[in-house]
Amino acid sequence: MNNKKIKNNSADILLSVSMLTYNKPQEVKRVLKELLLQMEPGAEIVINDNSTDDRIKSMIEKEFQSSYIRYFKNEQNVGFDKNILLSVERAKGRYVWWMGHDDNVEKGVIKKLLEILNEHPDISFIFINFYIADQGPENPILKIGEDKFFNDNNQVLEEIANVLGFMSAIVVKKENAVNADNKNVLPFVGSGFMHFYLALHVLSQVGKFYFLSYPYVRCYPTPPEKAPNDEFLTFAVNFFKIAENFKKSFSKNSLKKIMAKNFGHIWRGVLVENVKGRGVPMKRLKVLFKLYWNFPEFWVALPFFLMPRFINLFFYKLYKKITESNKYLKQRVSKVPWF
Repeated sequence: MNNKKIKNNSADILLSVSMLTYNKPQEVKRVLKELLLQMEPGAEIVINDNSTDDRIKSMIEKEFQSSYIRYFKNEQNVGFDKNILLSVERAKGRYVWWMGHDDNVEKGVIKKLLEILNEHPDISFIFINFYIADQGPENPILKIGEDKFFNDNNQVLEEIANVLGFMSAIVVKKENAVNADNKNVLPFVGSGFMHFYLALHVLSQVGKFYFLSYPYVRCYPTPPEKAPNDEFLTFAVNFFKIAENFKKSFSKNSLKKIMAKNFGHIWRGVLVENVKGRGVPMKRLKVLFKLYWNFPEFWVALPFFLMPRFINLFFYKLYKKITESNKYLKQRVSKVPWF
C-alpha cells in the first residue's frame, strides 16, 4: 500500500475520522485502504481500539505507516458508549466523523467534507447519505435529492430521524459534542446509542445543519435474522428514552412523529425475532408496550403479538416470498433502520 507521507499539521486539522473498532482487524484494514487513498492535509484518522488483543495494532504498524493515522488502544474494554466519548475527546479536528469498521466510503468524500466545512464554519452537524452495499449508490437510503441546509433541528428529525442511529453518516462539531452535561450523559452509557445521544445534543444547540445528498457511505448491515437477540427491542427502548431526554429542545410534534415512525419499523423487527424462535420475553415486551401504547402503530402491532407463533410464521414466510420476488419491495424492505 502506497500511503501518503505528507506531514499533517495537527494545528490545522479540520476533520477527524474517528474509527471505533473491536476485534475486527480485516474490516479495519479494508476501511483504512479506501480512506488513505483520499486523505489530504486538514484531515486525520483516529482509531479507537477497544479490542481484547493487539491484532489491529500489529496490522497497522506493519501495513499503514501514515502520518494521517493516530492509534489508541484502550487499556481495557470500556464498552461502545465510553469509546464514543473517548473518540470525541481524542479527536484533534474541529469536526468529528464517526466511522464504524463495518462500513466504508466512496471516493471524494474527504475532499467534499473539507470544502463544505471550510466554506461554512458555522455548520455544527452534517448527515451524509448512504446506501446498502449490494444495492449500489444509485439507490441511496434517503431520496432527498440535493445537498441542502435544514431550516431547523425539527426538520432534521422529521426528514432523517429514522436513520439517525446510523453512526457512520454523522459529522458533528467537536465543541458542541464535548459540552454535553455529564449528569445527562451517564444514564445512557451502556445503552449502545451514545452517538445518537450526542447527535441530538448537537442538534439541540445553535448552528447550521447540513445534508450531503450523494451516498458517500457504503453500509454493510447485519441482516435482521443475524442480529443479536433483543436488538430491535433494545433500540426501541433506548431510542425512546434518549429522545425523551431532549423533549425541551425539539417540538413535541416532531418528536412524536419520529417516535411513531421508529416504532412502526421496530415492532416488525421484534416480531421477526419472535417468529424465528429468538423470542423476546413477555416481561421485556411489556416495557416496549408501556412506552409506545399511545401511538396508533401500537394498536396495529398488538394483534400480531397476540397471535399464535405458527400463524405469524405463515404470514412471515408469505411476506418473504412476495418481497423476494419483487425487486421494488425488496429494496423497500432493506431500508428498515436496524442501526
